[in-house]
Amino acid sequence: MSYKTNKNTYKNLFYENEYYQDTEEDYQIIKLNTYEDKIQYINQLVSIFLKCFPVIRCCKKYSIFGNPKDDIRSVFLNMNSKLIVLLEVNSNTIISFFMTDKINKNTTIISNVCTNPKYNRKGFMRTLMNYYIRKTNDILELDVYEENPAKNLYESLGFKFIKYQEMNDNVNDYWEDGMYSRKCLYRYKVKSI
Repeated sequence: MSYKTNKNTYKNLFYENEYYQDTEEDYQIIKLNTYEDKIQYINQLVSIFLKCFPVIRCCKKYSIFGNPKDDIRSVFLNMNSKLIVLLEVNSNTIISFFMTDKINKNTTIISNVCTNPKYNRKGFMRTLMNYYIRKTNDILELDVYEENPAKNLYESLGFKFIKYQEMNDNVNDYWEDGMYSRKCLYRYKVKSI
């Protein structure tokens, strides 16, 4: 389902292979569901993720296969997960993305929230998350380290702190700069059905 907003721009309803394209800017939001959709962008996804989380790039203890790139690639290609992506249309460049996983009928987890560092602090992730929030009826949950400035974005979007996460014995609870930080669970309760 789509409608024309001007002679060259179409607005669609976001799901499946449909997309949103801003009439003023050359950006679109797409949902990557299938292996074929994901594989088309996998190199960009992995590259941006490693720029956002540099400790993973050089730390073997996070790796299952011995190579963090392979681990991240397998996470993004997981068929149970969806990737919500903001693209710059002309260059087909990913600006921001996050992953979603249904944990039950009414709840979706948001994870691996990333913006290409050269586009940081320009409102792209806010645009992407706002759009997703408007399109879902699910309860949304995400976790974030207490000291991570992204926490301010989530709070400003309406996510509420629920509790501190339990410590994981296998992975130290540290944020990127090595500072100790606790993980916080945030929840966004969208309109009920």
